[in-house]
Amino acid sequence: MDGNPQTIIATLLDITDRKRAEQALQTEKEKAQRYLDIADVIMLALNKKGEITLVNQKGASILGYKIEELIGKNWFNTCVPTADRKQTKKIFNEFIAGGVALGDHFEQTIITKSGEERIIDWHSTPLWEWVDDEKHRIGSLNSGEDITERKRAEQLLNALNRAAVAMGTSQTQEDIFDAVAEELKQLDISCILFPLDKTQESLITEYVSYDSAALATAEKLLGIKHEDYSFPVDVVDVWRKVIREKKTLFTDDLKQTLHQMLPKLPKKLSTQIVKHLRTNKVISAPLIVEDQVIGLFSIQSDTFTRENISVATAFADQLSSAWNKIELLQNLRKTVEGTIHTIAATVEARDPYTAGHQIRGADLAAAIAIEMKLTDDQVEGIRMAGIIHDLGKINIPAEILSKPGKLSELEFQIIQTHPQVGYDLLKNIEFPWPIAEMVLQHHEKMDGSGYPQGLKGDDILLEARILAVADIVEAMSSHRPYRPALGIEKALTQIKKDKGTLLDPDIVDACLKIFKGGYQLLED
Repeated sequence: MDGNPQTIIATLLDITDRKRAEQALQTEKEKAQRYLDIADVIMLALNKKGEITLVNQKGASILGYKIEELIGKNWFNTCVPTADRKQTKKIFNEFIAGGVALGDHFEQTIITKSGEERIIDWHSTPLWEWVDDEKHRIGSLNSGEDITERKRAEQLLNALNRAAVAMGTSQTQEDIFDAVAEELKQLDISCILFPLDKTQESLITEYVSYDSAALATAEKLLGIKHEDYSFPVDVVDVWRKVIREKKTLFTDDLKQTLHQMLPKLPKKLSTQIVKHLRTNKVISAPLIVEDQVIGLFSIQSDTFTRENISVATAFADQLSSAWNKIELLQNLRKTVEGTIHTIAATVEARDPYTAGHQIRGADLAAAIAIEMKLTDDQVEGIRMAGIIHDLGKINIPAEILSKPGKLSELEFQIIQTHPQVGYDLLKNIEFPWPIAEMVLQHHEKMDGSGYPQGLKGDDILLEARILAVADIVEAMSSHRPYRPALGIEKALTQIKKDKGTLLDPDIVDACLKIFKGGYQLLED
């Protein structure tokens, strides 16, 4: 033989069936992936190390990755916020060990490739492997629904509901805006309220809630304070539509709005301002009262979508009502104040001593109320009652009021009728405060020895108890027809003596404190 092979022996293996099986398996895998990809929820499989072994297109899209970028990545290190990572890993490891069930549904905050946080409602089930006739958990199969927008809408609705409750106790329009701004701030939402001016043609940038540092930077860049700026309704397209067409609108171009508000503003500068304000999405709603627009309410957050329009519209209606209620109340108070000062002037024309006493006593009573941390509304009511608390003396003969000597028993009894007379004159006038009752009770004493009803302790209105202390201090400190002024020191000594018996101790303490702090009675 010459060393060359004479015969070739070959072994042939028919792999047709195997190839067909592999192709069939691949086809099934592709079909399964297509089924997963058309699912409108996240489908995610993790092995026992927490590595991603399967994810569908929906999941990859929500997370901001391509599918191939996620396969093999550790779920916890990639998609769970750092603050939650340790605890989430612990729960997953306990789940794999069989010590804990994840439950039918649980919510989890995840983080996308861009750094945005989303909220997912998960349903999880174990993946099993049989080893020596024993079943072991080797991972989890999870389906998740992105509920971020729904949760944010719920949070916005809850915040606005809390704001609506707070508006009900607000006494001024500033209080209303502050209550709304504070609730929205918790969700990192800024807001602006633009009242319309009297011409109904310009919006005033009076109420603004942005991060203080961001607002200061924006004002510095603009060279103007926000409260000093107003602009015609029609210069900003979106706000013109909100006002003129009375409808709520969503926009995602704050830069364009700034350009229209400030046409001379360089584009580079507007970009800087938007960056500092940290938001570009805005919902603007008209404030409407009796079919007339009184202003515009705008909320800003990068989490907003058009889905939030209905919630914003409903809240704007509540805000309009509260805003108008305060406006009406303020107008009513101006009318009431005018009425009270007119009544006081009537008393003054007849008895200058009483008029001066009322004004000084009213100022002192209000100062005591402020020291006691009463509400602005209560303080104002006490001040108004104080101005006319001796109104009933209008029914007492002038010769008794100005008598230089000691009053007879009968004359004193006539003097004691003035709280009841004042009450009778005021009781049918509608005030925002219990003015008539304060006037009636301002001579009552804590031990029941006062007049006209002999009330005791807490049966006496707090406001009337304050007026009682202020009345004594002012009366003793000032000149009267029947005696010279005794001076403030004697007056304060007297209320110390009467503290706890005739006079409310807390009110006496507050009165002493304000005088110690430098308070002085008004001059004539």
